[in-house]
Amino acid sequence: MPVKAVMRDDAIFVEEDYSRLEAMGYGVVVDDALRLDPVEALYLTYIGEITVYSNSNILDFESLVKILHSKDPLLWVKFTVYYDLRSRGRVVRPGVTDNSLLLYSSKKSTRAEIAIYVVEEAKIMKLRELVEWIRSARMQGRTTVLAVVDKHGDVTYYETSIIEPLKKVG
Repeated sequence: MPVKAVMRDDAIFVEEDYSRLEAMGYGVVVDDALRLDPVEALYLTYIGEITVYSNSNILDFESLVKILHSKDPLLWVKFTVYYDLRSRGRVVRPGVTDNSLLLYSSKKSTRAEIAIYVVEEAKIMKLRELVEWIRSARMQGRTTVLAVVDKHGDVTYYETSIIEPLKKVG
C-alpha cells in the first residue's frame, strides 16, 4: 500500500508513516514530516511506494514529472541515474549541486563516499564547473564519478580525477 505524500509550496512531504522510508535512506525529517527531494519523490512514485497528492488530487507519475521538470530541467537525467543506482541496490541521495548525487556505502552510513556529477550526453558542459566540482568533492575526501546519460537513457559512469601539469625545474 503506497504511503500518502503531499505537494505543498513546491515541496513533497510524507506526513504520516514515514519511518520506513526514512530508514531506507529517503528524505530529511523537517517539522515532523519527511521532506523528499524531487528526484526521490519521482522514484518513489515510479516504484509505487508513495502516492502524491496536490490539492486533494492524485498526481500520477507523468503529471509529477511535468510539474517537477518545469522547476528543474535536469530532473529527468538525474532520475535516470538515480533509478539506475537504486535498482542496483545502491544507497543514493541528492547532492549539494543541481546536477549531483551522493552515493553511500550503506543505509546507516552518514557520509557519502562517492560524489556523482550527472550530465546529458548531447549537452554542452563547462569544463571549469566540472573541475571545480571535482576539486570540491575531492577536498571532502570523496571519489568523483561522471555519470553520462545518452539519448536512449543508458548511463555510463567514469571515475574522474584532475591531472596537474608538471612544472619545469630550473
